[in-house]
Amino acid sequence: MSKTDKKNPLTPSITSASHELGEHMYAHFLPFFAATFLNITAAQYGLIEGFALGCYHFLRSVAETLAKKISPKITVIIGYLLVILARLGLPLAQGWLFLLPLRGLRQTGQRLAGSTQKDSLARHQTVFTILRTVTTAGMLLGPIVGLFVLTLGTHGQLGINLSEDFSETSFRWLFMWAALPTIFSAWLVWKFFQTPGKATKASTSDVRMDINFHANVQSYVAQKPLFYMTLSYLTLTLGAVPLPMIMFYLYKELNGSIGQGAFLAIVYILTHFLVGRSPTGWLVKRLGHYLTQFIATILCAVALLSVILVSQPLGLIIPLILYGAFEAIWSTVRRDVLTDLIPAQSRDQMQKTFSLFYGLAALLSPIILGICWQVFSAKFAFILAAIISALSIIILNYAQKFSPQNK
Repeated sequence: MSKTDKKNPLTPSITSASHELGEHMYAHFLPFFAATFLNITAAQYGLIEGFALGCYHFLRSVAETLAKKISPKITVIIGYLLVILARLGLPLAQGWLFLLPLRGLRQTGQRLAGSTQKDSLARHQTVFTILRTVTTAGMLLGPIVGLFVLTLGTHGQLGINLSEDFSETSFRWLFMWAALPTIFSAWLVWKFFQTPGKATKASTSDVRMDINFHANVQSYVAQKPLFYMTLSYLTLTLGAVPLPMIMFYLYKELNGSIGQGAFLAIVYILTHFLVGRSPTGWLVKRLGHYLTQFIATILCAVALLSVILVSQPLGLIIPLILYGAFEAIWSTVRRDVLTDLIPAQSRDQMQKTFSLFYGLAALLSPIILGICWQVFSAKFAFILAAIISALSIIILNYAQKFSPQNK
C-alpha cells in the first residue's frame, strides 16, 4: 500500500480485523449448516473445499496482474465486493451445487484482496506485527459474535445461548450479517487507502513467461533444491486436511454443538497466533529450516491421527492445538525456504509456478479425504491423510541433500 499506510498501520489493521471478524462470524459454523440443513455428504463437502482452495491458489497471477494494471486499491475493493456477494448468496443456498460456486467466489475475492494488501505490508516487520495482532483479535471475536447473532435469530433475545437447536433461519441471517464487516472494510479501503500514481505494466519477458507455461515448468524443475523441496511440500499439502474438513468431522461424526465448535475454533486461532513468526523463528535459528519442517510434519501427522482417537467433541482440543502449531510453523518455514531457494532474478515467476503446483495439491487434498470418508470411513480417510503427510518426510530428507548448505 502507500507510504502513508506503512507509517500509520491503524487503517489497514482495522480493515483487516473487520474483514476477518465477518469471515469468522460464520466460517466455523458453515460445516454444521452444510451437514445439518443441506444434508451435504463428506465427498460433496470435500469437493466444495477443494474447489475453493483451488480458486484461491490458482488466481495469484490474476490478482497480481490486476494490481499492476488497475491499482492495488481497486484490486482490494474488487476482492472485498466478491466476498460480500458470496456471503449475501449464502442465505439462498439450497444444496451443495449452490455452495460450490459461492465458496469459490469467496476465495477468489480473498485472493484479490489479500495479495495486494497483506503481502505489501508483510515486508515491514513492525506494521506486519500490528496488523497480525489486530487481525487475530478480529478472528477470535468472530465466533463469539456469530453465537450472539444465532442466539438473537433463534431465541429472540440478546446474549449468547449455547443451545444446540439454533434454527436454520438464524444461520441464514448470520450469513447475511457477516457481510457487514467486509462492507465496512471495503469502505475503509475506498476512503482512506492511497496508492501511488499510475499502475505499471508487466514487462514483455514477464508476459511471455506467463504464457509459455511448459518452459516455465522446465525452468522450475531445473532448480533441483527447489524442485525436491516443492515435492515435499506438495506431498504434505495432499495430506494436510483443511480446517473446515476437521470442523465437518466435529459436527458430522462427533455430533458437536455450535458452542463447542466456536470454542475449538478459538483454540485453533489462538494457537496459530501464539506459535507464529517469533516462536517459529526461534526454532529455525536453533534447529535450521529442515529440522523445523520435520517437526511441523510430525505435528501434522500426530494431529490427524489424534482426531480419530477422540470420542467426545471437546476431545479435539489437543488435535487442534497440534494442528494450529503445525500450520503456524509450516506457513512461516515454507515462505522462508522458498525465498532462499528461488533465484532472485526469477523469483516472481517461480513463486507463481509454485502457487499453481501448491494450488493443485490443496485442491485435491479435501477431495481425496471426502471421497475416502464416504466410500470407506472417516477414520480410514484421516489415517490415509496422516500417512501421506508423513511420506513428505522421506522427500524432505532427499531434498536436504540438494540444499546449497550441504554443497
